[in-house]
Amino acid sequence: MADTPDAIHATVVDQVEPRPTVAPEVRPAVEEKPATKPNAAQNSSPQAICTQMGKPELPSVAWSGLATVRVQADVRAGRVTAVQFLSTTGGMDARSKRAIQRAIEATLTDTYVCPGDHRFEQEFAVRVE
Repeated sequence: MADTPDAIHATVVDQVEPRPTVAPEVRPAVEEKPATKPNAAQNSSPQAICTQMGKPELPSVAWSGLATVRVQADVRAGRVTAVQFLSTTGGMDARSKRAIQRAIEATLTDTYVCPGDHRFEQEFAVRVE
């Protein structure tokens, strides 16, 4: 094609305008705290906050002896909504341990009434003969 007097020639050039150099803002280190649930920072005793507390009905297990089970429970709107097993001692087999933990968790979620939102720790002493 030949150039005509009416032809327009354009060249596209990527031009980047220089940005002013700004020193980064330096802030003192601030330790961010994770979002906490109401009263979750305090591990209260269930006797201090619960109005009703049932006792676990232990299942039949192929183990005998004394065991301690330590739990942490989260309470929302007066009911236990989450149970975490912190420790279990007593040298029992895995099947017996699971059965006892299920019985304790069922007791906490079904029978404990603790008005408000809380977190508590409780230790259960279990004797199977």
